Amino acid sequence: MASGPFFDALRAVGEFRDGKLKGEPANRELARRAKVSPTTIGHWLAGRHFPQQFDALRNVVEGLRSEAHLRGVLDDEVANLLSVGHLHDLHEAEARQRAVLTGEKVIGAQARSILDGQSRRSRSPWPHGGLPDKDGDLVGREREIGELLSMLDPGTGGPSVALVAGMAGVGKSALVTEVAHTAVGNGWFPGGVLFVDLCGYDPDESMDGDEAVRTVLRDLDVPEPDMHPTAKARQAQYRSRLAERGGPVLVVLDGASADRQVLPLLPGPGGHRVLVTSRHTLDNPRNALRVDLDVLTTAAAVEVLGVPGAGDPEQERRLAELCGHLPLALQIVAALLRFDRSRPLADLARQLADQHQRLDTLEYHDSQVRGVRAALALSYAKLTDAQKRLLRLLAFNPRHSVGEMRRLIPVNPYVSTPAVVALAAAPHSEVRETLLALTRAHLLQHVVRDRSLEREHWRLHDLVQLFAREQDMAGDEPGEAILRLGRYFLSHESVRDIRVHALSDGGAAIHVEWVDELGDYAISGDLPADHVPPGFEWNAEHRVWVDQDGATALRKAWAIAEAKAIGDRQAEGVALAEYGVVALQEGELATAVDALQRSVKALADACDQSGVRDRALIDLAIALAAGGRWEETQMPVLAIVTSSEKTDELRDRAEAVIQETGDRHTQGAIRAGLANILRMKRRPEEAIHGLHKAAAVFREIADRHCWGYTLANLGWALHETSRHQIAEDYLRQADRILKECGGQASARVLRL
Repeated sequence: MASGPFFDALRAVGEFRDGKLKGEPANRELARRAKVSPTTIGHWLAGRHFPQQFDALRNVVEGLRSEAHLRGVLDDEVANLLSVGHLHDLHEAEARQRAVLTGEKVIGAQARSILDGQSRRSRSPWPHGGLPDKDGDLVGREREIGELLSMLDPGTGGPSVALVAGMAGVGKSALVTEVAHTAVGNGWFPGGVLFVDLCGYDPDESMDGDEAVRTVLRDLDVPEPDMHPTAKARQAQYRSRLAERGGPVLVVLDGASADRQVLPLLPGPGGHRVLVTSRHTLDNPRNALRVDLDVLTTAAAVEVLGVPGAGDPEQERRLAELCGHLPLALQIVAALLRFDRSRPLADLARQLADQHQRLDTLEYHDSQVRGVRAALALSYAKLTDAQKRLLRLLAFNPRHSVGEMRRLIPVNPYVSTPAVVALAAAPHSEVRETLLALTRAHLLQHVVRDRSLEREHWRLHDLVQLFAREQDMAGDEPGEAILRLGRYFLSHESVRDIRVHALSDGGAAIHVEWVDELGDYAISGDLPADHVPPGFEWNAEHRVWVDQDGATALRKAWAIAEAKAIGDRQAEGVALAEYGVVALQEGELATAVDALQRSVKALADACDQSGVRDRALIDLAIALAAGGRWEETQMPVLAIVTSSEKTDELRDRAEAVIQETGDRHTQGAIRAGLANILRMKRRPEEAIHGLHKAAAVFREIADRHCWGYTLANLGWALHETSRHQIAEDYLRQADRILKECGGQASARVLRL
């Protein structure tokens, strides 16, 4: 951000507009007055850019004075703040200072022009007045800076245009700004620098090519009445004015979304150079140098975080990974760390690890600067409906599980073209064309091996995946698409082996191994050390991912299908049991009951001796009880809970499931169901304790219906222990709550 009295005054004006004037007039209205872009107005009032022509700024200030007068807040203090004369004096002082800093180069160019006998029209004395200030030293971009400086160096004979492309937030603008400042400092552009923010991805502020030419002509001291009448004539006028600058000019075109914004601004001969930034891979004018900007390396990303002192290298790398090594995300996290220096890195990492919170965290709060979600939204808005749909579907591909998965298990995050065809249920040629369009928009990464289309793969950046998952998807399409993808993997040679291990201690695990060109593993369940492939580390954090990731249930479903296909009832029963537990933990009680009932049947057919059937019966009892299906619950309870030890096992199993699920309603339902099983097994004190806990959960989450039913059960449990007075109190409370919920039955007839 620029500093000095003039910029301080501009910021004060901006704060006054955003505060007392409630943001009015808006940038767009002020832009019409000043005949500049709304983005330029925003930069001026934030004190970021220097207005080359004071007349444009005068129009802005006069508009603000009129608004202040209408609102009745134009007192002496405000009049001084919005004094055109005072701002003009500060503007002239800043202009003189800038002229001094670069005057030697400007005067040298003018002298050479005079000695050559060339008559040049006067031009702006500030050769880089429109160029934004640098944000700081760039990190990890040494190669790209070198390429661009080599292209800009007048001593080289390279291309005159460079196209810098990359995803939103990757640092394209920062890169070209850094390079432009260096080039000007080297004296390579005595004709000055023209900086144009094309706002190509902002639907409200985007410039077309002719609007951009008009903006540049104003920067070149051409008033509106003197501009030529047609777009083609204005382009020729622009090139003529560049030729009169007395030396090469650097043109920086930031945020182009289409070639039509760029082509009218390409200069004629004369050593001029053009730097273009875009989120799209544009066509290649004048054999342009292409610079595709990727995310940072881990080392560079950690450096951007700027954690002071020795820090915690492991947590710093963890934060960098959770940011996807994206500079915008890293800068936001760095700002969070600067704001709260006492916050442990591990605490922030835990917050970012929550996929539902990550994009919320990666926002600049109380700022007009866009965060990650807003930046990606502008790219998304430029897509066609077909491109949006495919991006959303790709986000639900379980092999695109975000960085957590790749950190804990080396799973291949890429998906092949045939797999995407299955996911989209569309013709191959249409899908591939859409994939390439998403790649050109830098929302997808394309990898081709051995120049073979049969070995091409696609990958989403982690933060793009999270953003895409937030977008609306019609009906049940994600589930249907994932099932299509699962069927493709099961029928395709990429699935080489699916094994289900029934362990001696009664636990179970599924080991799914995919083998394709890149190769990857996915593991779920409680694998002992001798089942873990080499190089894997099994720890608590690892298991958390396995149990929480959405792909877990899908992998178990694939294992069920494979076991069924080969006629292995034991393997099918184990896989169904594991699938049922995942559904139970997710609170999908009907799904859990169905899977566990099928598991018990399959394992009985297989004469299971491993203990998995007993575990499945216990899980089935828990699922039925949690779902309030009390009569059905009695069958598995009578079948398996034949002793006090088995009752303890069921209770401990239910507690384990409660700890594994993060859903509070599911926790309450399982506690209530377990309590009723304990009542059935004549363990009333444990049942009462569990019902108290369940009631507290339902009250906390404001589920009054379940709260009322649980209090009713608590009342009857207390009656069974002869605590009749307190039992009646709970029954009356339950009666009142259930009637408030619209229930017709009295709590007194709800005895279970």
